[in-house]
Amino acid sequence: MPVGRPPVEVVKGQQGIIQAGTNGMQGFESIAATSKAAERWRESWRVRQHDEAGPATSVSRGQASVSRPLLAMQHSFARMRAVILPKKEKEDRGSLTFWISIVLMVCVIVGLGAYIISTYLPQSKNLASQVAPSSSTGQPTLSVVGTLTAAITQGQILRVQGKNFEIGDPVIFYLDTSIPINGSNGRQLTVTVGDQGTFTAAIPVSTTWSAGTHIIEAHDNRDQQDAYLNITIMLSGTPTTTGPFAFSLQNRPITMLSFTGIAGQDDPAPQHITLKNTTSTPYYWNAMAVTNDNLSWLHIDDDHTGGYIQADGSGTLGIGVWLTGLTSSKKPYSGSIIFTLNSASNPQQPQQSLQLTLPVELLVKDAPIEMVFSPNPVVGTLATAGAGTCSPGSALTLINLGTSFITWTVNMDANAQNHIMFTFNGKASSSLQGQLAPGAAVTLPLTCNGVQTNQVYGMTISGNGAQYRDSVSIQSP
Repeated sequence: MPVGRPPVEVVKGQQGIIQAGTNGMQGFESIAATSKAAERWRESWRVRQHDEAGPATSVSRGQASVSRPLLAMQHSFARMRAVILPKKEKEDRGSLTFWISIVLMVCVIVGLGAYIISTYLPQSKNLASQVAPSSSTGQPTLSVVGTLTAAITQGQILRVQGKNFEIGDPVIFYLDTSIPINGSNGRQLTVTVGDQGTFTAAIPVSTTWSAGTHIIEAHDNRDQQDAYLNITIMLSGTPTTTGPFAFSLQNRPITMLSFTGIAGQDDPAPQHITLKNTTSTPYYWNAMAVTNDNLSWLHIDDDHTGGYIQADGSGTLGIGVWLTGLTSSKKPYSGSIIFTLNSASNPQQPQQSLQLTLPVELLVKDAPIEMVFSPNPVVGTLATAGAGTCSPGSALTLINLGTSFITWTVNMDANAQNHIMFTFNGKASSSLQGQLAPGAAVTLPLTCNGVQTNQVYGMTISGNGAQYRDSVSIQSP
């Protein structure tokens, strides 16, 4: 029998193949080693599984426990979201910034294009306001050039100036807001506003314009703004004071009407004149009041400004004056009552009308002086014999009894200026001046220097130019 390695018995089991020799101990040692290796492999696999997935504990699905690796997967998902979401938010913010930039660029391009297009549009009101800012600093005004009044005679040229109009606008003119005013060329008068928002215009006053008060309107033909000027048109040539009508006052014929008033006092009473139709033709008549100084002090009383007088008939007209705003003057204010007469057969045709003028004058005087002074004479008593000074207590008193202010002066005669003085506002002087309100009084204490008993010193007192004499008499103590 050959000598060699003992036979090996192969035993098959569930755990693998085991070699068994004739020596039993050797076979059991091989089985144990194999089992340990298998156990180490299984343990290594579980550790690897745990590290990669991780267990899920305390989670149940019905009655059975969920396998532990789900917990590790949950933690892995959380880590993945922490990495992915910030990246997505950054992408979203970058996208929002991009679109905002696009919108802003579009707005800038559209605005720039609109501006470029507007510069090529025809001249318009808006474009003019961009090129030259509005000159208007207030309401448009119209005034007369070179004079403070707006009285003008038919056939003359009225020069006017406009202010606060829109630069470059055309301005046209109307008489009494409806009648176009033509220039010297026969076409409607038009001017263009200058760089300062002003203009000047020469307006021909037609002989067809009736005498009396009228309105000149300057109309901005583009901006539709207006300015107005009141004017008074006087008749050309010598006023006609005679014609179909004769004027009388209290049954006395008149060719002029006169008023006298006191400055600051009530208006004088109106005067009612009689109009007598001296012809065999009936007439319609109208009257208007005009003044040469454009101060509107003359008016027709009781608003009876027109009527109808049959042949050989008569009518009446009240005429009054207002003193408000007028000052005293040696030269009277002048004006006229202008009568426009139309025959009854053709009352609506002014070109066939006849105009008559009744001149009116108003003389305004200062109020009469109503100032009194006391005493007369002023008595000064010597303080002691031979001292040459007066005892206190003597004074001159001025009193205004009128209704207007009085400007007064007190002046000692030349030979008395070094001896007699009066005190006013704390200052003693031989020459004083002041003003007295209506109903007021002023007391001027007397001061003497180097005077003698029974000596009389003269002085002049004046009020609003009217002069009076007074004196100071010295008596012994």
